[in-house]
Amino acid sequence: MAFPTKTYRKLHFAKVSVSYIAGKQSKLSYDQIQELVINILNETLSLTLADLNEWIDEKVPKRTGKLRKDLKLEIKSSFVSRMLLRLKLGTHISYAEFVNNMMTSQVAHSAEWGTAYYGGYHGKILLNDPNAVGWFFVQMIEYAKKRLEVNFIKAKAINLSGKGVGGKMISNKFKWGV
Repeated sequence: MAFPTKTYRKLHFAKVSVSYIAGKQSKLSYDQIQELVINILNETLSLTLADLNEWIDEKVPKRTGKLRKDLKLEIKSSFVSRMLLRLKLGTHISYAEFVNNMMTSQVAHSAEWGTAYYGGYHGKILLNDPNAVGWFFVQMIEYAKKRLEVNFIKAKAINLSGKGVGGKMISNKFKWGV
């Protein structure tokens, strides 16, 4: 059974907040505030996806590489739209749940030979993923949520520096969701 791709974390900025800030802050127009918010969300998503790709390469068990490849493909379905960021995780690989339920000692290998079935062929392959972790999907979700929060702080710092009171008001109006 696979892990269907779904939203695991949302970050939202309400249009009402944009109107409120534009009304209170004369330096920034409605469109400028909206553009700032979208830039923050895009920067957050970009940094988080880069972190997740590195984590998948290092921590997800690799026998054939198909699971890693599919996880990376699925996280690309995350998006920013209308001042809403959706972080999506999942895989359509049928054996993902089986691999996820393995302990680290069962999935981490240092230059060991193993067999694999891939593309209709059986064969011996060199297993070399010493940093792979057991229960990878649960750990990946937690890592993604933490990195999203850290990268959000970075993105706000990058995009709101020098914006004064308007920047502070924007910073306080983001809402997290599941």
